[in-house]
Amino acid sequence: MKNSLTFTAIFSIICLFGSAANSNEADSAALYASFNSRDSMLNSLDYKTGLIPVGDNLATITVPQGFAFLNAKDAEFILSDLWGNPKSNDILGILVPRNVSMLDADGWAIVYSYDPSGHVMDDDAGKTNYDDLLEEMKKQFVADNPERIKLGYKPIELIGWAKKPFYDKSSHKLHWAKEIKFDKDSANTLNYNIRMLGRKGVLVMNIVSGMGNIATVESNMDKVISS
Repeated sequence: MKNSLTFTAIFSIICLFGSAANSNEADSAALYASFNSRDSMLNSLDYKTGLIPVGDNLATITVPQGFAFLNAKDAEFILSDLWGNPKSNDILGILVPRNVSMLDADGWAIVYSYDPSGHVMDDDAGKTNYDDLLEEMKKQFVADNPERIKLGYKPIELIGWAKKPFYDKSSHKLHWAKEIKFDKDSANTLNYNIRMLGRKGVLVMNIVSGMGNIATVESNMDKVISS
């Protein structure tokens, strides 16, 4: 029998990332020392365009005009080394806009990951109470913070939905966006998730940005989804 998940269970697949707006400038400065300049550091990454396979035949990305794809290794460099996020073995790569630096406050990216937990049953998609779900997720964030702090990362608070979840049953895509506060940072972070339900698991696109950049993210949403 194939493994399967209930629709509500996929909300427990937590993919959280801080953005460039919340990176630690002191830590980033130490990385600059191994490069001639800030630009040379970013230019050393392997930016790809065209058709890009993701994972083990999970999907193919048609890189939109104005964007480039970075593999898992380069994605980890940006997400962990530059933006200060915990390292993850689940990252497949990221899609980045080329008109903004990944170290600027308005830098943003689309992070690809995959959860192979099994097929998701969406029969109860229309019955999910997203307000109740939000309260449960807030409690989980609080419960997880001691471990984050122990590992040397900032505690986080789930402020609320930046965009309330909705499910496109025809395309099997779940959309939701969270507003997150990292410790005492003045700028909150946007994590906009698009979760594509497959036969064997869930492919996740997590758009990571500062909340002040949400208009730019939304203006590029159709382009990103169609890729």
